[in-house]
Amino acid sequence: MTISMLITLSQQLGVISSFAITWEEPLITLLSIVKLMLFDIEFLHLNCIVTFSPLSLFILRISILCICLAALLLVHFAYVVVRHGGRFRERMTTLRACSGTLCMAFYISIVSTVAGPLQCLPHPNQKLTAQSYQSIVCWESGEHTKMVAIGLTAMTIPMSFFVFCLMKIR
Repeated sequence: MTISMLITLSQQLGVISSFAITWEEPLITLLSIVKLMLFDIEFLHLNCIVTFSPLSLFILRISILCICLAALLLVHFAYVVVRHGGRFRERMTTLRACSGTLCMAFYISIVSTVAGPLQCLPHPNQKLTAQSYQSIVCWESGEHTKMVAIGLTAMTIPMSFFVFCLMKIR
């Protein structure tokens, strides 16, 4: 429970760090650390190796959950083959529980990442730019339209998880 609460707190701090507020030390350092929980991979400075467009960076951030779920599936597959002689049907509840825990643990981060293109900030020139992708002009560029379409499509993942949870507690 404590680890779950710590993960949730760090995700909430990550969302707070995205507010357009000038923070002071030591909060700046703390908030930059918790950005990792929001799938903010820019701290890796990947642009030093390969230049990513904002659209590519957004797709990469969304793909992190899919990569984690694929890794979980691969580990589960290997574990069931080695420890349980390939009896996948018997171990399916374990896979569902692990993937549900992963989605639940990072729910705030997933929703925040997917909704990124919808978070626009006004500028003095009367234009809106995406908060996380400041080179993208909201509602005027084709790249923003693609990001919104991908984000709304990807929103089906957390919404499906939410509906599934509601059905289970009913």
